[in-house]
Amino acid sequence: MTKRFLFILVLLIPIAVFCQNGTIKGFEYHPRTNVTGFTQTQIDTFISKCNLEIYRLRDGRTTLEFDNGFDIVLLSANELAHLGLIPDGSSYPAAYPAHYQIPVFHLTPQGWVMAAYSSVNGAKYKGR
Repeated sequence: MTKRFLFILVLLIPIAVFCQNGTIKGFEYHPRTNVTGFTQTQIDTFISKCNLEIYRLRDGRTTLEFDNGFDIVLLSANELAHLGLIPDGSSYPAAYPAHYQIPVFHLTPQGWVMAAYSSVNGAKYKGR
């Protein structure tokens, strides 16, 4: 009986290890009409390597628009804390500053994420 139990246990260990390989992402992928040049797997891989934490809010989800034809919705910091991905979400901002506009993003074929900020009328650039 003990040998059978050990045999069954040994067979179940690889299944348990395989189930733990799944990763929890801190974002959701939402394709729009035409996603150009990328598969969902490529987008997930590239975005997972990118640091978009400055756009994450404490309680609300943030939608980042990519001109490649998809959106990335960042989960809130409190959601990540609930999932165990971060220890605490209280250090994240509750809201963006007044008049702040989230940039439009672009994913390059090399996997780089670029942000295009819109210009602000009346803003003065102060050079060195």
